[in-house]
Amino acid sequence: MITKSDLRDLIAEEKGITKKLADEYIETVFNGIEEALKKDDKVQIQGVITFEVKDTKERSGTLKNAKDELVPWSKEAGRKVSVKLSKSFTKEIVGE
Repeated sequence: MITKSDLRDLIAEEKGITKKLADEYIETVFNGIEEALKKDDKVQIQGVITFEVKDTKERSGTLKNAKDELVPWSKEAGRKVSVKLSKSFTKEIVGE
């Protein structure tokens, strides 16, 4: 697993900058993505990843509980952030 701190350290070392400055760059990128999504803008980093806010429909159904009884459930309509890796990036990672 790579953490935000790991990214900061990598950027600082690769670009010869301070960790504090690398942190500021990372925060700027994440804040930019967040602000765009709040405005319902799609964020596409060409060849890597796309973020998009999507509406979800109301759903309902039944589940079996531990006693094999059917229990109804429902989920209200809402919104979610969709994250999709580009085909070329995925191919580069998994080699397909």
